[in-house]
Amino acid sequence: MQSKSTGKVLTLVTIIFMFNYSTMAVSCCNNLFSINVPLEGYQGNREITINSNDDVFSQLQGTWKNMSPKSAPNPRYMHAMAYDSDSDRAILFGGNDEYSSLFNNDTWTYDYNNNTWKEINPLISPSPRDGHRMVYDSKSDVIILFGGQVRNYSYSNETWSYNFNTNTWLNMSPVQSPTLRRDSGMVYDTKIGRTVLFGGGDGYNVYNDTWTYDFSTNNWTNLRPVISPPKRDSFAMSYDSKSDNIILFGGDYYTNFFGDTWTYNYATNVWTNMTPSISPRARALPSMAYDSEYDLTILFGGQYWFDSTSLISDTWSYDFHNDSWKEIKCAISPSPRVWHAMVYDSKLKLTILFGGALRYNNSNETWSFQIDTGDNNNQSGKNTSTGYNITIVQLTLASGIVICLAIGVLFIFVRKRKRRKRPKA
Repeated sequence: MQSKSTGKVLTLVTIIFMFNYSTMAVSCCNNLFSINVPLEGYQGNREITINSNDDVFSQLQGTWKNMSPKSAPNPRYMHAMAYDSDSDRAILFGGNDEYSSLFNNDTWTYDYNNNTWKEINPLISPSPRDGHRMVYDSKSDVIILFGGQVRNYSYSNETWSYNFNTNTWLNMSPVQSPTLRRDSGMVYDTKIGRTVLFGGGDGYNVYNDTWTYDFSTNNWTNLRPVISPPKRDSFAMSYDSKSDNIILFGGDYYTNFFGDTWTYNYATNVWTNMTPSISPRARALPSMAYDSEYDLTILFGGQYWFDSTSLISDTWSYDFHNDSWKEIKCAISPSPRVWHAMVYDSKLKLTILFGGALRYNNSNETWSFQIDTGDNNNQSGKNTSTGYNITIVQLTLASGIVICLAIGVLFIFVRKRKRRKRPKA
């Protein structure tokens, strides 16, 4: 009787253990982990909480490719570039090559499919300049250009439009405009069909005002949000179309370099200072482009001080939904640089970079960048890996099964031994 009771007890204990362990494994999948890890970057050791659906610990990788076209615009920096989705071309205008004291006002197109640059020579163009900004207004199918520093080292607040189909530049001459400036941030908000501009400076003054431009009415509007990022220029800004938010990172105010991340939502007219647990190093003069395929903002380059040795060549991604920055590891990258231009080709789903100021000269290189998921079976191209979290769950389940099997084997062994010792009647 005692052996039967012992067997029943062991059986009951095994069932309870297996149930509890399965519950714990499921809980590992659904609940949050709190893990103390030394974070890469500039935040030190910090306890962070991550969800099992996040891929914070998986290694995000990307591929930079030097396109090496047969011909290209002359080496330059402080130029502007925008991607015209209707014509599937990157449009470039202006820029500077300080080593030949050349301000440019040439217009070029880049066709990734043929890997060709073409100068298109419109009859009328904006005056030579650098530090201007350009975006593509998809609603009106025109490029919008604003501001910059012109040849005589004065500053502009002109607004120009460019139509690729007619190869025509037009000075819009709106009644009201932001003040003279260069090195501002400018993006096109597809949801409202307007261009949004923030900040910049004129060599004496630095701004933190927010404006929108409506091409259809040729009007600039000062939005005057209650809270704004501190005054700055030389920052990076892009538009996240899936979240309908503008992303801003970095910049400088005289000798103060920023490493903060801000978002702006037009519907609420609110700037929000985000609080990612880790960020790229504080810097000025980086470039960013929004990758709509992966729903990530891509940042490259910049400098953390006012000398050529402080130029940077790292690549980062920002996920608005998780408020997280992650450095992207690349086998090769463009050399460290500033004042380069980046756009996202939405048809080919890749980022295009051109030019920039290097440590000792200027560049006319053309690079492309794509995120690499490492998943050949993922036809959507999206990063579906769940990284380090899933490894924990898999190890938990595997160890649970092994322990349960061991208890089962022990139970059978004990039963057999008791049967062998049972006296005959």
